[in-house]
Amino acid sequence: MTPSPIVPGGIIPRTVFAAACLAAVLGCEGKPARIDYTGLPDPVLDRAMHRLEVVVVNGKGKPLKGRSVAFAVEPAAVAEVTTDGSVRCAASGDATLTLSGGGLTSSVPIHCRVPTMIRMPGAMRLVAGSAAVPLKAEVVGEGGAPLSDVTAPIVSTDPAIVEFASGAVRPVAFGRAMLRAVLGDVVAVTPVEVVTRVAGGPITLKDGAVHRVPLDPGTYELIAEVRGTVRVAQGVTVAWEGAACPPRPEAESHRETCTLRTSGALVVANPAQMGVGVPVSGTLTLDRIPPAP
Repeated sequence: MTPSPIVPGGIIPRTVFAAACLAAVLGCEGKPARIDYTGLPDPVLDRAMHRLEVVVVNGKGKPLKGRSVAFAVEPAAVAEVTTDGSVRCAASGDATLTLSGGGLTSSVPIHCRVPTMIRMPGAMRLVAGSAAVPLKAEVVGEGGAPLSDVTAPIVSTDPAIVEFASGAVRPVAFGRAMLRAVLGDVVAVTPVEVVTRVAGGPITLKDGAVHRVPLDPGTYELIAEVRGTVRVAQGVTVAWEGAACPPRPEAESHRETCTLRTSGALVVANPAQMGVGVPVSGTLTLDRIPPAP
């Protein structure tokens, strides 16, 4: 039989010794070590109530029963907290939430970023297959102040037509799609039109010369800007073969849309000036555009 431990003044019974050891262990496990919380997004992007789940835990991370926590927040103009731990942002700014319980105090930063608007381009027209174009949605708060540390995710309604990735818009194929940026109930939408470039670049026509572009059925937009090669006011005429679009008289600038129901052609001419005309030079862009939605 193993003798009981001996201390000055007598023998400690085994049961008393074991109880003392258990009390020491329970004393450590029952001592608050920190206050844990969950349920608060960072940053907070709305004015909704966010209920915190708060618990006092021991050194092993185990919750301690019967440990209540009190809440306080400053400044009150930015955020507020209820007695049960529900936090709400009142305005954009930074605040500090203080948790107190079990003899402990813990500070929690609150980053309130309440958007009122997302700024995006009103509309975009891109050429299918061309290089990606950088695009960022600008998030603003009260009074139009930019929230530069908030990013609004942008998604395409049809990635087969227009794709958004790595902060840029890539025109994939002919058609129409939307780019949407959403933060809570704040939404911005940019319509995107992806066109097919049929012709584009510099053009020079001698006096009486004609430039003809064959076209398949579809809707086309023409932009032409020309000038006489000498200081003479001279332009070009425009006609659409196979379409009901009226011919356009001579002008230095043309911008118009025409729909062809059958195959046809665009005809751009430098009208003959009975031997006194001059060549014209400039640019011509012809795009096939998607039908109106």
